[in-house]
Amino acid sequence: TLPQFAPVGNLPPYPTRRQLIHPRFFFDKARRAFNLKFRADNRRFQIDRILQHYGYYMTGDFKRFINSIINEKKPDLFQVEFYQYLKMADILPKGLKKIFIHHELRFVRNDRFLQPYSLSRKEARLQKFIKMEEIRDCNKYDAVVTVTDVDRQQLANVGLTVPLYTSTLAINTPTLNYNKWNRRVVFVGGTSHTPNLEGMEW
Repeated sequence: TLPQFAPVGNLPPYPTRRQLIHPRFFFDKARRAFNLKFRADNRRFQIDRILQHYGYYMTGDFKRFINSIINEKKPDLFQVEFYQYLKMADILPKGLKKIFIHHELRFVRNDRFLQPYSLSRKEARLQKFIKMEEIRDCNKYDAVVTVTDVDRQQLANVGLTVPLYTSTLAINTPTLNYNKWNRRVVFVGGTSHTPNLEGMEW
């Protein structure tokens, strides 16, 4: 099992506006919004959207923000979540214990999403490079935690050398009949996140 650590208290959020002042992030945001509006059916955009990183940029301001929290809180453990932040291992101080919570293996997701497409050589090379990059970046952490045993085994199979753990998101429970079910559900969550929308529709 993973070691237990005491919480370090509330951490301040990093405001999106501090990313928007960086021209490249602002430009990429605007270009993505334009393409989603006017080129959503374009093959090249669809493939680029699958393969390209999308998240906070590791700008100097972002690095200073993270390190100021570390210097103030002096944590025993730094936890990083979601593929978009995998490269955060590169900006963390040496010697700080860090774990990565891998909600969804990106290379598996890419394989599935790209199945309908016939990739060019360049696109196929990029897909392979992204997979190797994900494995290399995972190995920079002291441990990686997946949310299924299948994902944990997948990472072991592709060459992860750091300790791997599973912390499942769901458990099996007995099937129960709810007599008072009125076929109404209240859900709070962003519909721009596809799994949320698919879950609601289901």
